[in-house]
Amino acid sequence: MSDLPKIFHLQFDPARWTQLERLRAMLGKPLPTTRASYQALDACLGHLQKYQALCRVAARIIPNLPKDRLELETYGASRNLHCEEFGALLEAMLCELYESLDGLRHLLCVVYPKAQGLQDKSNEKLFQRAKNKRYSADFPEPIRIALAAAYDDWFPKLHELRTKITHGTVGSFYLDEKQESVNYINEGLSSLNQVFAIKDILSTVRAYDANVRSLLETIAGFFLAQLLPIPRMYPCGVYLGRMYIRMVAPTTDMTIHSGHCASWDWFEKEPGLFCPLARQCSAYTRKWPGGNAAALAASR
Repeated sequence: MSDLPKIFHLQFDPARWTQLERLRAMLGKPLPTTRASYQALDACLGHLQKYQALCRVAARIIPNLPKDRLELETYGASRNLHCEEFGALLEAMLCELYESLDGLRHLLCVVYPKAQGLQDKSNEKLFQRAKNKRYSADFPEPIRIALAAAYDDWFPKLHELRTKITHGTVGSFYLDEKQESVNYINEGLSSLNQVFAIKDILSTVRAYDANVRSLLETIAGFFLAQLLPIPRMYPCGVYLGRMYIRMVAPTTDMTIHSGHCASWDWFEKEPGLFCPLARQCSAYTRKWPGGNAAALAASR
C-alpha cells in the first residue's frame, strides 16, 4: 500500500455528471432497479462513450487529411488512406449515436412494460408511434412529445444514414481544402437525378450528437424528478486501495457535499487512511449512524 500514490480518486462529483449519468447513479424508487434497468442506462452511456473515443481518434487523423491531396499531386494518384480512415470513424460515430437510442428504447420498455404500443425491436417504431400518438395513457406525455419532436426534426435522417451504412453501401469522403471541411457522398442514398452528398460531414455528425444527447437529457431529467428522496449507498472514491462510501438521497441540487459520510467509523481509527477530503467535505459533518456496516445493511 505504501507504493500507491496518495491520490483520492473521486467518483462522487455530481457537478460533472450529465442528467443521464445522474440517473444511472441515483436510480431508485419508484423506477425499477432491476438488472435490465441498469443495462439499458449502461447501453446509452456506453455508446456515447464509444462515440467520444472515436471523436478523439478522428481528431488525431484530421491534420493528416491534406497528405492525400499531396500524394495525388506528387504521384498522380492517391490511395486516399487518411480520408478513408477518417470516413470509417465518422460512419462508426453515427452508428454509435444511433445505438445509444437502443438503450433508451430498452429503458422505456422496462419502466412502462404495460404501455400499449410500446415495443423493444425498432427505434423507428418507437419514434414514429410517438408522432402518431399510438401509445396508451400510461405512457407519459412529456416523453411522447420529446420523441415526436425528434421524429419531426432529426431522427428520420439519422435513421436513414445509419440503416444504409449498416445494411447497404458505405460512403466516400474527400477533403475540400478551400472550405477546410470534409464532404461525404453515399451512392446508396443517391437518386438517378441527384447525388446524395453532405458538405462538412463533421459538423453534421456533431449536430446529431447534440440532438441525441438533448433528447436523452430531457428524458433522464423527467425520470430524475420522480425519484423519491431515499438515501442509498454510493462510492465517494478510492484512496490507497480502499473504497470510501457515503449515503445520499437524490435531489435536484445535489453537490459534492450532499449526503452522509458512511466510512468515518473505520478511517477515523486508521490515521494513514483518514479521508484526505474529510475536513473540507460537508458530508463528513453528517455521519451516517453506524458507519460502513449500517450503510451496507440499509442498501440491501
